[in-house]
Amino acid sequence: MKFRRQFPIGPYFADFCSIERRLVVEIDGEQHADSSHDDDVRSSFLGSYGYRVLRFCNHEVLANPENVLDRIEEFLNSDSQKSESRPQRALNKVPHLRSSPSGRGAIGRSMLAVCSRRGGSG
Repeated sequence: MKFRRQFPIGPYFADFCSIERRLVVEIDGEQHADSSHDDDVRSSFLGSYGYRVLRFCNHEVLANPENVLDRIEEFLNSDSQKSESRPQRALNKVPHLRSSPSGRGAIGRSMLAVCSRRGGSG
């Protein structure tokens, strides 16, 4: 399975997105503590295009990336039976309005490093 980093979906950029599994993984910094309504709006928008959203805080990813990946893997494994019956929108209907911003932060490097050790692709 492949995750794309900073993948544009409408007016948003998904931190990590698996198009194949219709999963968005969001890594939230401290600024998200006060923006739960904005996160709900964003998740609702992504959900309207068939994406499920998993959220993790920066600290959790930096302190224990293996645990984060285990939780993503558990979610995908438990969701695999459900996805067979879930209708999926055509990929060409997902709005890609902007190009991805450049650069990889510490979170991205951390997650990519752990994925590489596990044999995943980024």
